[in-house]
Amino acid sequence: MRKALILFVFILGLGVFYSNHLLKESSTLLHSWVTGYEIRESDLGMDDKELWIEVHDVSPTYLSKLEEVVQVLEKHPRAYSKVVLFIIPNHGGSTPLQEYPEFVNKLQTLERKGFILGLHGYTHKDPTVNPEFKTHRAEAEKLLQAAEKEFAASGLKFPTYFLPPGWRTTREVDDLLMEMFELVYYYYYVDTPYGIYPSQTHEYVWYNHNYNALERAQRDYTNLNGVIRLTIHLDAINTTKGLTFLHQYLRWIEEKE
Repeated sequence: MRKALILFVFILGLGVFYSNHLLKESSTLLHSWVTGYEIRESDLGMDDKELWIEVHDVSPTYLSKLEEVVQVLEKHPRAYSKVVLFIIPNHGGSTPLQEYPEFVNKLQTLERKGFILGLHGYTHKDPTVNPEFKTHRAEAEKLLQAAEKEFAASGLKFPTYFLPPGWRTTREVDDLLMEMFELVYYYYYVDTPYGIYPSQTHEYVWYNHNYNALERAQRDYTNLNGVIRLTIHLDAINTTKGLTFLHQYLRWIEEKE
């Protein structure tokens, strides 16, 4: 009886987790689909499938972890077309970029190498319970102004790519973001100057749980066309299993192509 109860609770937990992803900010998704229009690969200058990598939670807190991930990425440059480092300019409200010159220097070096610097909220507090950009337009404007000041004080150009914490906004904030940024990344799509590009992100590793990560990633890459998005969360990917998966997956793409 006890084992059955534990199994039921585990299955229920998985159901809640995956339903959260399936229903992630449906109002924003619906708003974008009815106010924009679906674009084609040719609108983005694409002729075939390509891998876009998005690295989340880039902040001074995870400098060493960022270096571990970059080391793997730089070994397989032919596997992907772009890598966006989504930066939190004041992680947790206590780590402003301008107070970490070593981290800023690292970002500048990576930008010169071709990595794209993106913005990932301002403090990134409570991204699942109370995401900071699921708010009113006026509050979002204040957050973006604070982020812009932090980038300026650090000597960094303000990004043209944005990813809201938790991938969640409101309809009015969604409009604001498209006014201010070239590309805005959401869970199921990317807002672009040409319209809505439907492309769900894929994350295969979460700390020590990879659930046949390599097999699933290879299957998705084989079956999908156009932009294939790979999400990497710093810290979560920084295990032996996680970094091994990343290396094997990117090497497989290079060999396949």
